[in-house]
Amino acid sequence: MEQAKHRQQQEVAENRLRRSQLKDSMLFFDAVRTAIEAIKDGERHERDWEKFMRCNGLPNAASPSDLRKYIHQWHTDIARRHLESRNWLLRTDERTLLTQDAQVPDLTRISLRQQQGRLGDVYSQRIQEVLGVGSTLSF
Repeated sequence: MEQAKHRQQQEVAENRLRRSQLKDSMLFFDAVRTAIEAIKDGERHERDWEKFMRCNGLPNAASPSDLRKYIHQWHTDIARRHLESRNWLLRTDERTLLTQDAQVPDLTRISLRQQQGRLGDVYSQRIQEVLGVGSTLSF
């Protein structure tokens, strides 16, 4: 009987010790988790600051929402350019010596082509932007 009492007291003391160790471990792991979150917040803040300082409008390659937004804007820009472009197969108003009025807009093929710009430049610019996004990826 006395041996059972002694064993029970020993178990109670061991349980108290385990609870104390568990409490210390939980405090330690909580401190580690807080330190990790602080480091991640610092890194996120640094990335955001670098993106802000670049001022180039490129999306964050690690952020799917930024990439989706950038692609959507790209498609919108292409659609707008298609609406603004001219169909060169249709007839345009060629100005002659008899119709050179200052109030009439210049709709000659040469001036219309100059207004439209070169489509290759648009795609070249986009390719450079995509390469810029790709270079920000870190593996």
